[in-house]
Amino acid sequence: TFNSWKEGKSGGYTESNAPYYYGSSYTKYTSQVKTLEIFDDAARQILGGKWQVPHPNVWSTMYNSESNFTWTWDSENSGYKITNNSKSIFLPAAGYINGNYQSSINEGGSYWSNMANSTSNAFYLYFNQTSQKRSYSDRYFGLPIRPVRLVKPE
Repeated sequence: TFNSWKEGKSGGYTESNAPYYYGSSYTKYTSQVKTLEIFDDAARQILGGKWQVPHPNVWSTMYNSESNFTWTWDSENSGYKITNNSKSIFLPAAGYINGNYQSSINEGGSYWSNMANSTSNAFYLYFNQTSQKRSYSDRYFGLPIRPVRLVKPE
């Protein structure tokens, strides 16, 4: 059974309880390719400082064949270890939630970006054991975020 961990989501992740959804449409971020404002960025609100939900270009750069990032599937932990210049991050195959339905757990990962794609969709990173891509989906889906902190290299 589905157990809600977030207040206001006991009925699952649906349009009716999505931020800025009233009646039959969204009231904010209604134009194509609109970046989240700071006070709507979950990473910034939870972690503060320079933390943020990644821009779609950050995700694209990480899986672009021209980049120096190495993606290694970790079967034991179900996710990718992504390495660049001896530094790495791990992205679990955490799946996503649509309504009360959990999907793709341990099979694929879907991580939000900070940009709307249209009046009802937003960009996200998607991966499974064999591929990675930037895509877009309904904004009310329950996807994890992977905060990043943008700082100048020393």
